[in-house]
Amino acid sequence: CLVGGRTMDYGPFGFLDVYHPLSAKWTGSGEHYGFMNQPNAGYANLSVLVESLLPIIDANGGDSDVVRDEMLNKAQTIFTDTVDEVMRTKMGLDCGGDDSSDSAKEAEELWEEMEQLLKIARGDWTLFWRQLTYVAAEYSPAKSGKESGGSYASDYYDGMLTMLLGDKDTNPFYDALTTENRASLRAWIERWHVALAECYRSASERSGDAPTPPEETMRLANPKYTLGEWMLVDAYSKADPGKSPGNPFPAKGGDYSGVHELFDLCKDPYAEGSAEQHRKYYRRAPDESLRAGGTAFMS
Repeated sequence: CLVGGRTMDYGPFGFLDVYHPLSAKWTGSGEHYGFMNQPNAGYANLSVLVESLLPIIDANGGDSDVVRDEMLNKAQTIFTDTVDEVMRTKMGLDCGGDDSSDSAKEAEELWEEMEQLLKIARGDWTLFWRQLTYVAAEYSPAKSGKESGGSYASDYYDGMLTMLLGDKDTNPFYDALTTENRASLRAWIERWHVALAECYRSASERSGDAPTPPEETMRLANPKYTLGEWMLVDAYSKADPGKSPGNPFPAKGGDYSGVHELFDLCKDPYAEGSAEQHRKYYRRAPDESLRAGGTAFMS
C-alpha cells in the first residue's frame, strides 16, 4: 500500500487520557497497537517494507540477506534510542552526554519506576508530565541559592509532591493514591530532583556556560494541552445537535464555538493559554467520559 501510494486504513485512532502501556481506543486493535507498542508496530511495518524490496536487491547483484540484517539492526537501534531520548527529555534528564552514561541509566530506571505507578494509579499522561514541568520550574537547579543543588530537608520534597498532585482537577492520577503509592511517589520525586540537579551540573561543566534550564526543555516536550475524546465529543455534538443517523449533512444552526476553541487550543499546545482555556481544558477527563462508548473506546 505504501509503495503504491495508497492508504487502505485511516484508523480508528484516539487520544490517550488514562495511561496504560497497551492502551488503544479501538477495541479490536490488539496489544500490538498499544500506546507503548507503537515503536514496535512501526518497526514491524518497516520490516515488511524491507522484505518487499529484497527481490530488487537480489536482481541487481546485491546480497539481500546482508542488506536486510543491516537495515533492521540499524532500525531497531534507532527506535530504541529515540524512545529512550524522548523519556529522558520529558523528565528533564537529557544531559547531552553518552547514552551509556550513568545519568542515562539513572533516567531509564526512573522512567521504569514511574511507568509502573502511572499504570497502577491510572495516571493522566498529559497532566503528569506538565505538572512535573511546573515542579522543575519552581525548584529549578538553574536558580541561585537553595535551589541550585545539594541536600534538602524532607519538607522541601514534600512541597514538590504537593505541587505535582495539583488540585481536584489537575491531580494527574485518576485513582486516589494509596499510602504505599504516595510514599513511592515521594521517594521518586526526591531521586528525580537529585538526578535533575546532577544533570544540569554536568551539562554546565561540559559547556563551560549555563545551559538551557531543564524546565524549558521539559516545557517543549510536555504540552499543556492535548485533545481528548471528551473534548471532541462535546464540540461536535454542539456543532451538529440535530444530525440524524445516516444523514451526511450537518444540522443547521449548530454551535461551532467549541470547535473554534479547540482549533485555537491546538495552535500552541505548549503555551499556558488563557485563564478560560486553563479552566476548561487543563484537567483530567470527566469520569463519565471514561466509561462512555464512542468516547472511552470504539468498536
